[in-house]
Amino acid sequence: MVIFFLALLFAGTAQAQTYFGTPGLGSGGASFTTLYEVDAAGAPVPTDGSCPGCVLLTTAQHTTAQAAFAAVGQSGVVPRLRAGVTITFALTPSASGTYSADQGFIEALGVKLNRFSITGSFPGGGSTIQVRDTGTPPVQHTLTAAQAKVLYGVLLDYASAVSDAAATAIANKTAPIWPVATSSSTL
Repeated sequence: MVIFFLALLFAGTAQAQTYFGTPGLGSGGASFTTLYEVDAAGAPVPTDGSCPGCVLLTTAQHTTAQAAFAAVGQSGVVPRLRAGVTITFALTPSASGTYSADQGFIEALGVKLNRFSITGSFPGGGSTIQVRDTGTPPVQHTLTAAQAKVLYGVLLDYASAVSDAAATAIANKTAPIWPVATSSSTL
C-alpha cells in the first residue's frame, strides 16, 4: 500500500522551467534586452504569451540576464551610489578622489555648503572643509568652498542620472544603462 502511494505521488511528469529572451545588448552583462518564462505548469509569463523575436535561453543565460536586471533594484542602485564618482581637480590633485553619491553624504555636504553661503565659513569657522573619499582606508581631502560646490553639483548630477537610468530600465523592463562615474574640474 505504501509503495503504491509513493508511486502515485511521484508518477507525474516533471516539467522544467523554460526561458526565452529577446537578443540584444543589455547593460550589466545581459545579452538579452527582455526576459520571458514559461513556468513548470506551462503557463506563459507574461500572461499574453507573446515573445516577439525571442530565442530559447539556457538556464545559465537566464541567470546571467536576471542578475544584470536585478542591478536595477535597490540592491544595485544603493551600492552604485555609495561607490561614488571619481573627480579630478586639475589645479589641486590632492583634492581628487572618489566621493560617495549616496543621499546621506550629499545631504551632509549640502548642509555645510548652505552654512558657508550664509556665514562665510564652514562648521568650525574655516574657509576649507574636510571631506572623506570612499577609499580603503578613506582619505580625508581638504576642499575649498569652490571645490566643494563643484563636488556637490557632480554628486547631485550623478545621483539623478543613476535614478533616471534605474527608472528607465524598470519602465522598459530592460537592463540599466548606467552613467559614467567620473568627472573633472579645472579647479
